Amino acid sequence: MAITSEISVENHVRAYLLKRYGKEPFRFTKTDHIGKNFYSIVNDQSTEHDADLFRKKIKPYPAFVMVEISENLYLKNGMLYTETGIREFNNYVSEHIYEILFTTMDFTQEFMGQKKYKYNEALMKFCELQGLDEDNFQYERIKKAWYRHRMRANGLIKSKIKTISLNVPKKR
Repeated sequence: MAITSEISVENHVRAYLLKRYGKEPFRFTKTDHIGKNFYSIVNDQSTEHDADLFRKKIKPYPAFVMVEISENLYLKNGMLYTETGIREFNNYVSEHIYEILFTTMDFTQEFMGQKKYKYNEALMKFCELQGLDEDNFQYERIKKAWYRHRMRANGLIKSKIKTISLNVPKKR
């Protein structure tokens, strides 16, 4: 027996999950990276992460998805979704969608050439393959993300990842 629950997600996250897993309710597995992330928010019973919720109001996401959790997991850990956990899940899936986008677009530009396959055509094809459209994933948002990705790849802007200088002495 499984316990069904509903969580709040962004429109494009819902569309992507529907395309990837089929019909609702979704049954994530711990072998899938999205399932691992989902189960980490279900198993995180701490409220430490929600301290920032008292300082600022977080607006709810516009869509919902139904998720099945096994009865054993429910009896073992319960089913508590913190707002921070839901936000982290949405961010994780969004970043995954962007990773797929960047890989697809890099492949398209490198191997197919811009003459054969224009940017807008590649973007439309990507959205079609992932089950996304203008209603659930704004093209302007995708264009900005792609532009930032290309700028980082060309070294024109710094990456979000911070690097640490180890000050290792040179060998003589």
